[in-house]
Amino acid sequence: MAAQAAVGELEARLAVARDQLSDTRLYAPFGGVVTQRFIEAHEMAVQGQPVMTLDDISVLEIPVDVPENLVSILLKATSPEKSDQYSARFLTHEDGTYPARLTEYSSRADQAIGTYEFVFTLTPDPKDLVFPGMTAEIRLMSGSQTDFFPGLDVPLQSLMGVAGNSAHVLRVDPESGEIFRQPVIFETLSRGNAVRVKTGLSVSDLVVADGTAFVRQGQKVRYELVEPKGDIK
Repeated sequence: MAAQAAVGELEARLAVARDQLSDTRLYAPFGGVVTQRFIEAHEMAVQGQPVMTLDDISVLEIPVDVPENLVSILLKATSPEKSDQYSARFLTHEDGTYPARLTEYSSRADQAIGTYEFVFTLTPDPKDLVFPGMTAEIRLMSGSQTDFFPGLDVPLQSLMGVAGNSAHVLRVDPESGEIFRQPVIFETLSRGNAVRVKTGLSVSDLVVADGTAFVRQGQKVRYELVEPKGDIK
């Protein structure tokens, strides 16, 4: 009986040891890349304590702030039967594009900037080294992109006070030379160092492209017209 009791005690200790051993291993619910670790090896972690951040880079999500005047256009142009209506281009991979799908969108506007969040998903090629947090743009695949995103291309450096898709530029009055602060809404990155402005400017407006830090509203300047380069209009 004493021997049986000793065997039972050893079996109980073995079960406890096996249970403790299982607590030394953590299994992620999906495969991914560890981007941050909060504890070191051999440290004690309690239940519910985060130990690392894991990113699933097999499928990426791209949130886009869409102005209200484009919400109905995008939803009407989106067809559930077609999966190649949108494409994504990353600034670090300008030569390549990836098919993207509109997977969800918000029906409530952001109270701070007044835009609606649309979320697009894509599956990048692992060898392209596309990671979360990289800057990207979404394009609507259409016979003519300007049918959906009409507007003017202005130099990227002319935008000031950027908040979402809103910003302002310094517009010059052609007669008096006085500078005015002009609010604009921009939609997409254009080719080269430019952005496409949807509202706020006309083709005849003069915009300060360089040296915006050295001029201010109300100041009068002398200017010289320069022929546009590339796709700047």
